[in-house]
Amino acid sequence: FDKIETPELYLGYGFARKDIGNVEGLQPGKTVAYSKPTAIEPDAVYLSGTWKSERDYIELESEIGSVFLRYTAKQSNIVAAGNSIVNVQGFNQSLNPTDSGQDTVLDGNAFRLNVNEERLFNILNATSYGDQSIELKVQGKGFRLYTFTFG
Repeated sequence: FDKIETPELYLGYGFARKDIGNVEGLQPGKTVAYSKPTAIEPDAVYLSGTWKSERDYIELESEIGSVFLRYTAKQSNIVAAGNSIVNVQGFNQSLNPTDSGQDTVLDGNAFRLNVNEERLFNILNATSYGDQSIELKVQGKGFRLYTFTFG
């Protein structure tokens, strides 16, 4: 576990260790339209689409939106809820088709995750520790993202 360089990342304003990477930042209780980033810094979450920041989570207010993250670990997990389809793909890089998480299935160039309950989802399980840059393309208003965890 000493190869995991990215700490847990909480998305609700009540527990966030740091702000998101977008210039708009997290705005407690407000709905904000975020633009897709051109570059992402390590260990910071970025958003695109319209999201509302709540105490424990962020919630997608538009029908589609994305979450971007660059991290260093082997496995990545999310705690999420809603009734949504999430496509996990690389951000400016390709994902290895064998790196599918326990809760995702390969679908073209992405791993598909069906979110229909509130729980922890394993989204990627790489063969070795290293840097990953991912985009979660979310379809489904009401998707809630609580945290990213790593292994």
